Amino acid sequence: MGRLSGWKALMPAVLTCLLVLLFMGSAPAWGDSHKPVVHWPHFEWPPYYIIDGETVSGVGFEIQELLRANLPGYDHRIINSPPQRSLQQAKTGETYCFTGALRTPDRERYLTYSIPCRLTEPQMLVIRKADSKRFAPFMSNGTLSLARILAKQTLSLGLTRGFRYPKGVEAILADYKLSSNVELVYRENSMDVRLSLLMANRIDCFLALPANLIYLAKQRHLLNRIEIYPLLESNEYAVGYIACTSNPVGEELIGKINKILMREVPRKEYLEQFTRWVVPSLVPGFTERYRKLVINRETAPEILDKVAPAQVSPSESGPKAN
Repeated sequence: MGRLSGWKALMPAVLTCLLVLLFMGSAPAWGDSHKPVVHWPHFEWPPYYIIDGETVSGVGFEIQELLRANLPGYDHRIINSPPQRSLQQAKTGETYCFTGALRTPDRERYLTYSIPCRLTEPQMLVIRKADSKRFAPFMSNGTLSLARILAKQTLSLGLTRGFRYPKGVEAILADYKLSSNVELVYRENSMDVRLSLLMANRIDCFLALPANLIYLAKQRHLLNRIEIYPLLESNEYAVGYIACTSNPVGEELIGKINKILMREVPRKEYLEQFTRWVVPSLVPGFTERYRKLVINRETAPEILDKVAPAQVSPSESGPKAN
């Protein structure tokens, strides 16, 4: 009876400890410096994130560095982590901030978004330059019809497993992902794999963001051997945001980040981080959409009218964009 009474006396303290442990996982962490911990994930995705051993560079990382330099009072932690793993951690309540994140209904349940910070070109179709005539039946006014290519089943398409494509593209792929002429690539560095498969005649075409493709093709000296075509069915530019975990620290961060972005986004140097990876002939259209989708022309009329195009060496004039 004495022991039972003793346990009854301890029960309130035990319950209190259990409740503390239960809620610790969803509370913002504090570092040794007594500052809130903020995780900034990156992963191999050139030219936005370029990882060379312990060195990280690229457009996305440069934006992160700009934000961190203007956000004192936090314990900023830079980590190499795949997107899905980082998103899972954010769901637990840990403070993560993602650069250039797309808005989706699912993510909006646990992430708080900034004003726009990035614009991405539409997905385009990459083919071997030598195969232009094979694709001619599927062309219309300089665009290629993905639906007609897949329906004909004479040309093979490489896709990245688990990648989120624009709605118009996803609607087409839904009917053909199990077709024999669709090759699914499972590895994270699938752009490199798909380009290798294309050059080895293992696939005939693949979908890609031009910025990713241009960077990799230049590294591998393949720009003169490929062509890029817009899709007839989809011309969707993707707007990216800074997204932080929806907790008190993350929401406070987004308020501060918005002020930084309002100052930086209209600047010529900020925009040219993106246009240097845009196919030169597409720079004017990209710039105009950047004005409309990323900044407000009424509040930032000083946005430049002339933007430097992608820097391409004379020997590699760049992939053709039709």
